[in-house]
Amino acid sequence: MREVIVNGPPATGKARAGLSKEESARFFGPPPLIAGEDRAQYEAMRDQISATVQPLDFLEEILVNDVVNLVWDALRLRRILRNALNGNNEYILTPEFILRMETAERIDRMIAGDEARRNVALREIDRHRATLGAALRQAADEVLDAEFKEIPPSLTEGEAA
Repeated sequence: MREVIVNGPPATGKARAGLSKEESARFFGPPPLIAGEDRAQYEAMRDQISATVQPLDFLEEILVNDVVNLVWDALRLRRILRNALNGNNEYILTPEFILRMETAERIDRMIAGDEARRNVALREIDRHRATLGAALRQAADEVLDAEFKEIPPSLTEGEAA
């Protein structure tokens, strides 16, 4: 069983397993929807993923938000591809769409670089915690071993006399 950690910011002192829709909107901004996309579908998907993962702290909330947005983007791209393959490509082949796609691709590369740097930082946190945990475990074991060392009977008999 995982323990629920208080979310932040702000630290409210109350334990909860996820951000409310209002808190999510305040921290992450509006959903990344384009014209014609259904906000209710996005929020239902976010709620479902969040309920499955049950984020325990703000860092996990950020990661859940990233996954939700990446899944939504993948679904959007699949819709665009399906429309193109079905011949519903009036908008897809326009110069305006092509220009927007080039801009979107550049921004996507910047996001990918940022996500890679974030993942490196998260791995460093994991590595640091593992090292810290091992050092703490060793120190605790040494203290416990020292605390329960056997005293030779000759010393205890001499003290009792």
